Amino acid sequence: GCDSGFGKELALWAAEAGYVVFAGCLKKESFAQFDVKVGSSGGEHSGEVIPLVLDVTNDKDVDDAAAAVSKWLADTAETEGDGKQRRILHGLVNNASIMIPGLFDWLDVSDYQKVMDVNFYGILRCCKAFLPILKHQSIEQQYKGSRIINV
Repeated sequence: GCDSGFGKELALWAAEAGYVVFAGCLKKESFAQFDVKVGSSGGEHSGEVIPLVLDVTNDKDVDDAAAAVSKWLADTAETEGDGKQRRILHGLVNNASIMIPGLFDWLDVSDYQKVMDVNFYGILRCCKAFLPILKHQSIEQQYKGSRIINV
C-alpha cells in the first residue's frame, strides 16, 4: 500500500531514482501526493509515480492493476536513436498490511480473517496476478532480474 508510510516513501524514492512506479493506493484521495513528477538527480532519466486504486482484498482491483501494468509494458518507449526500448517490470513490492490491536480473547474470528485477507491473501493475489508478467519477460529473454519483495 502506498497511501502512507513505507509504501509512499518507497514509491517516491524509486521514482526519484528514475523508475516508473505503479503505486497501489486503497483510497483515491491518496493520489494527490503523487501529482508531482519526480526527476532523477542525475539528469537523463525521469521517474514517475502512477497511482492506481488497489484494494488487495478485491480480485478485480488486483486484476485491473496487472492489466494496467501489462498495457504500459506493451507500449514501447522511443530511444534517442532509431531503435525502440522495451519497457520492463523490475519488480513487485507487496507492502499492504493491517493490524487489529487487542487481546487474543477479545478479538473475533472475523478480525483475524480480515487481517489474513490483507496480509496473506493480498500477497497471494498480487503474486498470482503479476508473476505471469515476470515469467514472460524471463522466457522471452527481455529481463531476468525481476524480484518480488514481500514486506
